[in-house]
Amino acid sequence: MKYNREFAKRLFKELIIFTLIYIAASVYFAGSNSIFCQAEAKTLSYEVKTIKLRNNTVKKIYLSHRGGVLNFPSKPSKVILGNSSSFAIEYVNSDLVISPLTSNARAHIFVYLGDRRFNLDVIASSKGSTVIQVRDALEGNIEVPYAK
Repeated sequence: MKYNREFAKRLFKELIIFTLIYIAASVYFAGSNSIFCQAEAKTLSYEVKTIKLRNNTVKKIYLSHRGGVLNFPSKPSKVILGNSSSFAIEYVNSDLVISPLTSNARAHIFVYLGDRRFNLDVIASSKGSTVIQVRDALEGNIEVPYAK
């Protein structure tokens, strides 16, 4: 009986030591200098993409298959989704939050802002953007009358 109790004590101590080593290694490898943390940071970093559109063009955009946001200069007055079984759309102020309903979702989206219309061919992709700023290509252009 005494042999089994000593064996159990030693096994318990070894288990505690192993657990402490495991925790210390986990903390060490989660540090900012760790190659594991740097690799995760690279895969989780996102860039905001800006596109400029005109009324008479259709812009193909690749949206993250996990969903994304289209940001407009003002709140869209109307949004028409060409294929309603491809994406779900929510309005949040001047943003359209778009979530693909299938992994290979693709649809045309027509966004109306005042007297302007933006035409988008949205494709869900694993390498797609998460945040896209949509701007008018005519924004900032000033017409100067020709003087003789």
